[in-house]
Amino acid sequence: MLIGEIEEEGRPPPVVERVSQCADLFEVGQRDGVIARALELQNEQLPTELPCPDCGGACVVEFEKRTIQGRFGTAEIQEPLGHCARCARDFFPSASRAAVG
Repeated sequence: MLIGEIEEEGRPPPVVERVSQCADLFEVGQRDGVIARALELQNEQLPTELPCPDCGGACVVEFEKRTIQGRFGTAEIQEPLGHCARCARDFFPSASRAAVG
């Protein structure tokens, strides 16, 4: 099919259509990366220790690598995780009132 025939049908030429699709994928990929970076910045705001939600004892906040799925790809994030040895339980500071945000 010639470009003139494609334009008569009201469709953009294949090259223009493909470039547009690539631009859309790039935009969404950038947005997914921005979300992952925002989570990193939020994690930097957490203190190194937080109280256990049950006993109130001091618990070290560690980070566990996790892969999340975005619209067009995956992103690696560091999820905060607190562990209380006294209560033998884990907790996620981002889901508690101690989280920043």
